[in-house]
Amino acid sequence: MHKCLIGLVSLLLCFQGVMAGGKNPNRPNIIFILVDDLGWADLATYGNSIHETPNIDRLAASGMTFTDAYASAPICSASRASLLTGKSPARLGFEFVTKPDDSDVPEGTLLRQPRYPRDLPLSEKTIAEQISPTYVCGYFGKWHLTQENDRYLGWGNMFGPFQQGFRVGAEHRGSHSYGYSPAEKGTFSNLASGTFPVDSVTELSIRFLEQHRDAPFMLYYSMYYVHAPVKTRSKWLYDKYREKLGSAASEELIHYAAFIETMDHYIGQLLQAVEQLKLGENTLIVFTSDNGGDPRFSKSESLRGGKWTLYEAGIRIPTIVCWKNVIKAGAISRIPINGYDWYPTIAELTGVPNLPKCTIDGQSIVPVLLGKGQSTTDKNRILYWHFPFYHPPVVNSKPQSAIRMGKYKAIYFYEEDRIELYDLDTDSAEQHDISRAEPAQASTMKKLLFDKLDLVHARMPVKN
Repeated sequence: MHKCLIGLVSLLLCFQGVMAGGKNPNRPNIIFILVDDLGWADLATYGNSIHETPNIDRLAASGMTFTDAYASAPICSASRASLLTGKSPARLGFEFVTKPDDSDVPEGTLLRQPRYPRDLPLSEKTIAEQISPTYVCGYFGKWHLTQENDRYLGWGNMFGPFQQGFRVGAEHRGSHSYGYSPAEKGTFSNLASGTFPVDSVTELSIRFLEQHRDAPFMLYYSMYYVHAPVKTRSKWLYDKYREKLGSAASEELIHYAAFIETMDHYIGQLLQAVEQLKLGENTLIVFTSDNGGDPRFSKSESLRGGKWTLYEAGIRIPTIVCWKNVIKAGAISRIPINGYDWYPTIAELTGVPNLPKCTIDGQSIVPVLLGKGQSTTDKNRILYWHFPFYHPPVVNSKPQSAIRMGKYKAIYFYEEDRIELYDLDTDSAEQHDISRAEPAQASTMKKLLFDKLDLVHARMPVKN
């Protein structure tokens, strides 16, 4: 309790400092752009030489780019639940994608995994519920936190954005391949070169901005791009990337590149609306991904693994934050942050009182955004992940957990009772396991990890 009170006082004092020291005294609007399955190395801003993302590049040039931002999980639903609640998937008991109660589980495994999560409990207070007394909150696009209607990705009538703080929203699939009609699948449209399909998710999000421009708002723009099925209907884009990638490139890589440019175009439409509505000076814009890239399409030469794993390419994600005249343009932060940090960050910026800091895992990164968070404490902060499930398709993932503290990262594999240790300062590609060379550090990291998991009553895989 004493630590809670100290944390609360510190949070309130920090918030007062932001409001006093910022150039705009008003609480900012929030635009949260959540992309699906975008890999750390997929953008030009992060060094990609193939994918063209001019709108995201401009956002990065006008704000802060994070080199060491992480998703809370290597998979969709778990990460999304964590973003909304400020809690790690381990604390939530929501570590996998939502599945129906009668879902098949992998057979013949050494360990028995926990039950699949189904619905985000209504008892969990989302960031929208925290700020909804004074903010109009809108949610457009992918939710993926319920199986109430047994419809893939569908919103529920009892479990969904409207039941958890969002006043306005729509679950449209937009122009993504999820929304293709049977006749459209596997075919190209007749769009002229340089034009893109109309995307209803983006259009509805812009309409929300227009309708609520005069009131404090939070827009949660939850894209379906660039999740599979990766299949563009824009022939000119397909031809463009077939030429750029060369004759040896797979169909999947060509379509994925086209998807990324399409995603960038829609984000550009949203950012243009922000400028036209003159919202830029009092709007915090967060751009991030729900997990690492799908290794079938998202190729990273600098990071190991991919979605469904706790290696860096599975959880390290592109993240850019912009707040005109408040966040320094072109800034780069190497402070490690996690997806669950956005909950307390948004709460602080929007003036939420009495945040229950001792029951969440997130930590406000407002000082980092203002260029004041380069302390040793920030750099050595403990981040952790828990993925106690099997996922045989694509990568054959097995139950694993991970922890990062400063330059060190450890991954624990439950079947083998084995830990790997990496020095991310010298080996961000995780090619050299140093657990034998530094056994004391490996032991320390393992203890810290399991202390964390015990503290939050994490669900564990057990022997069959």
